[in-house]
Amino acid sequence: MSKLLKKMQFNSSSEIYVINAPQDFDSHLQEFSQVTKVKKRASAGQKFAFVLVFVKSCAEIAKYASKAVEKLSDDAVLWFAYPKKSSKKYTSDISRDDSWQPLGDLGYEGVRMVAIDSDWSALRFRDPKYIKELARDKKRTISQSGKKRVEQRENKAVQKYLASLPKDRQEPVTKLRQAVIDNLPEGFAEIMGSVGLGYVVPHSLYPEGYHCDPKEPLPFMNIASRKGFVAFYHMGVYADKKLYEWFVKEYPKHCSRKLDMGKSCIRFKKMDEIPYALIGKLVKKISVKKWIAQYEKELKKSK
Repeated sequence: MSKLLKKMQFNSSSEIYVINAPQDFDSHLQEFSQVTKVKKRASAGQKFAFVLVFVKSCAEIAKYASKAVEKLSDDAVLWFAYPKKSSKKYTSDISRDDSWQPLGDLGYEGVRMVAIDSDWSALRFRDPKYIKELARDKKRTISQSGKKRVEQRENKAVQKYLASLPKDRQEPVTKLRQAVIDNLPEGFAEIMGSVGLGYVVPHSLYPEGYHCDPKEPLPFMNIASRKGFVAFYHMGVYADKKLYEWFVKEYPKHCSRKLDMGKSCIRFKKMDEIPYALIGKLVKKISVKKWIAQYEKELKKSK
């Protein structure tokens, strides 16, 4: 079996159905034909366990998506090959990250990417019901079933965390979380962090990630239950002096107790005096775009 077929997770018992292959791919098809039958045409109703589609534009993705899907057997291997940005033969408007909604509309998610040769990359798509763990944030899913899977996974982790808290913390932390969720600007994502609930800019919106560990998304806020208090961390009040001053000024209007606050950590020791409405207003103050700009500005200062 060829190295390319192994890389593309080919099962030797499958026939290969190829759609819209360019002439310069014929040498690969000849290699494939030494292993199994390769077909460029199929009869009505015929299904395949391995389908490879070549597209050079977003328009071709839309054109061939349904034609490819209707030829798939259960949990078939479906690949869409598209030109690399570095290709000297082809130009394309296809983006690896955000050109595949026609497949999402048909209920498929991208699961694996491989390099075919110097001109072509390929992205595998799969029905989410066959994906054991859909480990990505909701913003990166393109199918409704995929979004539902991610929501269920994230909500399960959050509910497990809330249920694990001491009984006297469960209600206030739940209310604090709801105040954040109800006012969270578009683009931020909720995750389970190492110390509690985290609210971050996902890699889909900020690929660079957190400078301390680029594998981690850019952090913004956290909610954590500490030994003697509930903590609400907001990086914006640390980076933006005016926002900090606004919060300090507004706090006495919402709470009679003295503000207990560090550079970014707001501590609540009395669970019945958490100013949920004020926290909601604070959460609304900074958009994803504004936070990225502020973060990069502060990062440059530190270098």
